[in-house]
Amino acid sequence: MKNMISLSVANPCTEKWEHFTPTSQGGFCSSCSKNVIDFTQMSDQEVLDFFKNKPAYTCGRFRPDQLKTYVVKNRSVTRPRRSLVQAGALGLLLLFAGKHSYSQNLAEKTFTSVQLPQEHTEKDISDNPGHTIGGIVKGDNNEPLPGVSIVLKGSSIGTSTDATGRFQFPKDLKEGDVLIFSFIGYEMREYVITKNIPTTFEMTLSLDIVPLMGAVAVDNHYQAKPSGLSNFWQKVKSIF
Repeated sequence: MKNMISLSVANPCTEKWEHFTPTSQGGFCSSCSKNVIDFTQMSDQEVLDFFKNKPAYTCGRFRPDQLKTYVVKNRSVTRPRRSLVQAGALGLLLLFAGKHSYSQNLAEKTFTSVQLPQEHTEKDISDNPGHTIGGIVKGDNNEPLPGVSIVLKGSSIGTSTDATGRFQFPKDLKEGDVLIFSFIGYEMREYVITKNIPTTFEMTLSLDIVPLMGAVAVDNHYQAKPSGLSNFWQKVKSIF
């Protein structure tokens, strides 16, 4: 049978999130003296893992797309068959044999280095010097945002933030250039390069949707597994 959890907020709260005192899990609301958990940065699996523990009472902040029915998948552990183990061992032997053969062939080859003529070009940077730009991108909750796209406006040159929300733009930028920051679910922002721009700076992106806050209603329900006769009848019906 399938275990499903439905989340909903019957009475959304009208308090302002920015007025809450930040906590490790979200923010503290002084009006109702409760800790509001911020789920907006969580994945579906993280939300599901939280509510699988069946918390007695939770007041949360959600994206609208997070208030839905989640299906709890039963994770089954299967032992690998003997044939699969044997195939894996054979693959390792072939891999080592291939590496040994490649190393021998590489040792037998001789390499010649070719030095290309250097082009002597003069670049005047006194009027419009370039800047190496880097920084960090965060969300409304002051947490780093990984995977944010950063593109030089009017070009295809760009990069993205790493797992810690940091980035280093691959091209020197000059005064007047514009960087475009974009991420799914967040408002797109532009950053204009100025003459005295620092080499590193911080960018904050805001959610493009209005989150909902309030007491969470958690409904658990089950879908019974069809019997063998029912499965057979469903297959017959699908033929016609």
